[in-house]
Amino acid sequence: MTKRYQLQDAEQWAAFSGDHNPIHFSLEAARPLGLNALCIHGMRAMLDIKAALSAQAQSTQPHGQSLLFSCRLDKPVYYQHAYKLKAEQLLLNQKQQMRSALLDEANLENCIHGKLVSVPAILQSLADEDGQISCEEMAVSLERLSAMAGQKPTLWNALDCMLFKQLIHSPVTMCRIRELIPEFDCLNLMAIFNKVQIVQTHHETHFIPSLLVLDDISVFNQPLRFSILPALVAGKSKAGFILRVSIQAFVEETVLIKSTVTLKATIANA
Repeated sequence: MTKRYQLQDAEQWAAFSGDHNPIHFSLEAARPLGLNALCIHGMRAMLDIKAALSAQAQSTQPHGQSLLFSCRLDKPVYYQHAYKLKAEQLLLNQKQQMRSALLDEANLENCIHGKLVSVPAILQSLADEDGQISCEEMAVSLERLSAMAGQKPTLWNALDCMLFKQLIHSPVTMCRIRELIPEFDCLNLMAIFNKVQIVQTHHETHFIPSLLVLDDISVFNQPLRFSILPALVAGKSKAGFILRVSIQAFVEETVLIKSTVTLKATIANA
């Protein structure tokens, strides 16, 4: 399948998520990162990669206490450029592994690639509730994501997107980050995007198997509670740093899904 992302795709994702990172809309902001053209948000491209993986997994029905999606974003995915959405299944160490990638059709280089594997159950991280996503908000979000992707996403894909939105806008995220980077006096993570150049490099989503086969948000008859976990910072210097932030969602005391985002920050004029 060939994919060509347009500026409209970025605008739709930004309207849904509130991720108005200027590197996706302004060449002036993108050039300091070595970009001579605008590129789509990594999370928007991942929406299609996760859909391809879900389709594979639904046909093979992988066995396990939970599933882990892991993704690496190696190169920018530019607007109006042709990319091949590839999906394959492998048997490694007697375990089924689903893989999907966006390849540059011109040279077949990997730009974004992810995999989905069976893993042990999600570890229950003890954390206080930091917020909720109402049933109504989940239903509206699923409709918007379905229109954006051209198909209804499975619940793990949809919830992953919803949690990303909470992660970048919640003031709790900045409380966790300020403990490690006190010089960033911002209200939320999104505000940092306007201070330094930030790109996503990795993404992980750990979730219960039932979220793979369901696409009906009505299974949630109560708000989805979430907590934002302590952040990690590596390689901090005047030139930049690597930031890793996680969010988990639960019903009663059971964690359903945990998303971890890794961001690379580059300090301008360093």
